Amino acid sequence: MIRTKSNVQINLNNAMHLLTELIENEEWHNARAWVNKIPFDSIESDEYRGTYLWAKAKCLDFLGEHRHNIS
Repeated sequence: MIRTKSNVQINLNNAMHLLTELIENEEWHNARAWVNKIPFDSIESDEYRGTYLWAKAKCLDFLGEHRHNIS
C-alpha cells in the first residue's frame, strides 16, 4: 500500500496492473492520470518502478509530451 499524491491509500499491485491494462487498451488519458497519482519515490519494487517508467514513457510519447522529464 502507498499513498497517492492526493494522500489516498492504494494497493500498488492493483494500481500497476490497472496502469498496464490502460496502456495496453490505449486509454492514454486515464493512464496518464494514474501516472500522475502515483509518487515515483514511494515505489520500492524495481519491477514496479520499471512498469511505472514504461507507462509514463508510453503516455508521454503518445500524448506528444516529449519535453517533460521521465523520472
